[in-house]
Amino acid sequence: MNGCIYGIGVGVGDPEDMTLKAIKRIKESDLLICPKEDLNECRAYQIVKQVIPEVEDIDTLPIEFEMTKDENKRAQNTPEDL
Repeated sequence: MNGCIYGIGVGVGDPEDMTLKAIKRIKESDLLICPKEDLNECRAYQIVKQVIPEVEDIDTLPIEFEMTKDENKRAQNTPEDL
């Protein structure tokens, strides 16, 4: 099986700040990995959903991990979590 993994940032919270390239990659994706198990609480997913409503049709793999600049909080992400 061949494929690519892309890390896509969705900006600082304004859906209008998403790049055209990010939108294209998400639309072409077979699977999205999200940083929250509950997609209703996943800020990134909710931003994407405003721009690409059909994102709900893409398979997701929600994994709980900390998205922060705080090194102590990031250190709490153990290999088992990821």
